[in-house]
Amino acid sequence: MKNNFTCRVLLPGNTQSIVELLKYIRLRPGMYIGDKKISSLNSFLDGFHYALHLNNIDTTDDIPFWYFHEFVSHHYNWAESTAGWKNIILEENNNDEEKSLVIFFDLFGK
Repeated sequence: MKNNFTCRVLLPGNTQSIVELLKYIRLRPGMYIGDKKISSLNSFLDGFHYALHLNNIDTTDDIPFWYFHEFVSHHYNWAESTAGWKNIILEENNNDEEKSLVIFFDLFGK
């Protein structure tokens, strides 16, 4: 049975990119991800990317977000990025979720 629902991505202020969405999340993480933990941000972004994929929605981002794994691994001098940006940042910050979220936004802004 095929559903007849139409899916629209509703982002604040006509936001059309992950980069713009992250600017809003940085200002009010509790509103978007429920708390100030990097793991919550990672889960939110995974769900967001999955929804975009399922609905064949392209964002206006110039560089795919997955390149961030590579950037973080190089930043911390890891040999590879297979652990993922969240796990690398967490490990490098003694598994402090809140500090790691702040570091994520600092790194993402570079």
